[in-house]
Amino acid sequence: LQANVAERRGLVEHALTAQRVLLIVDNLETVDDEELLTFLRELPDPTKTIITTRHRIDIAYAIRLAGMPRADALRLMQLESETKSVVLTPAEMDDLERRSGGVPLAIQWSIGLMSLGHSVEAVLRRLSQGQNDIIRFCFAESAAHIRGRDAHRLLLALALFERSVNRTMLGEVAGLHDDPIGRDDGLAELLRLSLVNQKNDRFSLLPLTHAFARDELRTHPHLEQELREGWVAYLSRLASAYGGNRWRGIDRAQLLDDGPHFLTLAEWCRRTDNYQILQDITFGLVRYFDLLGQWDEALHTAQAALEQARLADDSATIVDLIIFPIVWVLRGQQRFEEAERIITEAIDLASHMGDHGRQSDALIAYSNVLRNQGQFTQARALCSQAAELLPGVDPTYRIYIQANIEYELGHVARARGDWTGAEQHLLAVRDLFNQPESDPIFTTDRS
Repeated sequence: LQANVAERRGLVEHALTAQRVLLIVDNLETVDDEELLTFLRELPDPTKTIITTRHRIDIAYAIRLAGMPRADALRLMQLESETKSVVLTPAEMDDLERRSGGVPLAIQWSIGLMSLGHSVEAVLRRLSQGQNDIIRFCFAESAAHIRGRDAHRLLLALALFERSVNRTMLGEVAGLHDDPIGRDDGLAELLRLSLVNQKNDRFSLLPLTHAFARDELRTHPHLEQELREGWVAYLSRLASAYGGNRWRGIDRAQLLDDGPHFLTLAEWCRRTDNYQILQDITFGLVRYFDLLGQWDEALHTAQAALEQARLADDSATIVDLIIFPIVWVLRGQQRFEEAERIITEAIDLASHMGDHGRQSDALIAYSNVLRNQGQFTQARALCSQAAELLPGVDPTYRIYIQANIEYELGHVARARGDWTGAEQHLLAVRDLFNQPESDPIFTTDRS
């Protein structure tokens, strides 16, 4: 410091080259000095530097820190509790770990409040609220930096999701589907400010950030309404792809990723008494439950939707829900009498509608139920009835119903031990989709 300002940097660099030095710069985001950043970019060998900052910078190899692993977070709680004479039950520790997201500062701050006499319940409740000391400390500056920009819209749109979301969906909900460059620049800014986490092409929020973003969303009611409408519209459109009895095959991995969003939307619909939207996403929900093997949830969801469809006199939806998932689940749970009773309702209703396609689907579903009870003659007869209806089926779907008939007959033959017959019917399915004019999609026969 006795040297003049112009000479100081040279003296420091000379000193750093004379020995091995590790510089540690903590909380770099609090420093507003471009000369320091230039100095760090041009450090002389063999000097090394560790920089901690909540904002990403371009002068370092980045080691991005998320929440602590669960075991480490619980150990930190034990140490902090012992130091501050706080007693936490295992359940309370689990709750603190979940709400803090494993962030050490949040764990220490929470246990510190408890040691000052605040109840455990009150501290945990505050931790899930956007306006508290720890969240203001972490996010106030970053939020002020992005308000009114694309990054802010993306952050608030992400607050509507409970799980990670892909780039396309997030951009659609944020209203940036026509501006992919603005979307990607906004996401890059959120990543630089450490406001979002990225894994592959999916983005998510830590619990503390989620609490902050939800509170921030509530302070912008007009924007919240706009984003909410986009969220509902996009998820409803996504769920509608699973409707009907001849849905095009969609990647199961995608359904595993996006299915939780249907659950979040369904819960919002129940809280707001928005049963029409709940009806619209029913098929997406039941496909997701079926993928998870949660048949009771699929059945209860479909039965609730069935009541709404009956009130609306929506015959097509009634038939579709009965065929899948209601009869599918009842048959799988060996509740054959219930399955037979309700599938006959679907057959009669489809016949009354004059919808030969749905009538054929219902007859095949009935055959499936009888086959599983060993009533092979009756099952084959129902397949024959469905085949007789084929000339009246929309040509677009005829090949799929014909394939389902052959597929069901193949399973009937297999159940009877007729291996040659089973092979013939199943090869017929393959041949149908090997035709040049066929469009190979997956049908809903799930035997």
